[in-house]
Amino acid sequence: LHLSIRRQRQMCIRDSHTVEDVGICLGETLNRCVGNKKGIQRYASVLLPMDDALIQVAVDFSGRPYLFWDVNFPTSKVGNFDTELFSEFFRSFTMNACINLHIKLIHGINSHHIGEAIFKGVAQSLKNALSIDPRKSKIIPSTKGSL
Repeated sequence: LHLSIRRQRQMCIRDSHTVEDVGICLGETLNRCVGNKKGIQRYASVLLPMDDALIQVAVDFSGRPYLFWDVNFPTSKVGNFDTELFSEFFRSFTMNACINLHIKLIHGINSHHIGEAIFKGVAQSLKNALSIDPRKSKIIPSTKGSL
């Protein structure tokens, strides 16, 4: 029993580090790829339904990292994945992408649907915020001239 508990703790610690590292890598990569942000929409929000789950996501490519997380999963795991690691991933991702990201669970009873809706909502918001406005393709979307 003692070895089993210790092995579970080690797995949890490794999972946590892996999830954090993936968030860091993806966030840094996104930040580098976006560059000076000329022509991007900058802001986007999505209300995304997935079966019983409804997620609200808003993003701002401000260069000032902040994560607002208002999600409570009804279960502690989705399969073998600890649901608390969802927020850890998005915290690491947000800080390293240098974005302002708000994620709110409006409704949901199935943890799998909630998690999937979060990722799809964030992806859709990122896509929309990064879309180029052809009328402003040479302008950085800021009154300060930089983000």
